Amino acid sequence: MTRTDKGLLRRFPEDVAEYLSDLLSCEQTAAIKEAFSSNKVIIIKGVAGMTGKSTLKAVLNNCGLKAVEEFETVEITLNKALKNPVIDLRARFFKKGAK
Repeated sequence: MTRTDKGLLRRFPEDVAEYLSDLLSCEQTAAIKEAFSSNKVIIIKGVAGMTGKSTLKAVLNNCGLKAVEEFETVEITLNKALKNPVIDLRARFFKKGAK
């Protein structure tokens, strides 16, 4: 079980767990359950064609998980160390009084 933003407990749906066990490996199913518990986003990827990616995404989104297909994402890699890592960007990017 995991807590929602409002502190309510929620349980991973048993019918979804059963569906996933038919479709995925034990490791993949465990990873999805862990993502559910820790509120992590799941990126679904695989070969082109009808492999169940969109269906899996719809099932996971339907039970409250944030799941996206790889083509819907943009990956940014930052490898260069910041020269001035402590910087207050609030004044530059956020208007006063805005939340």
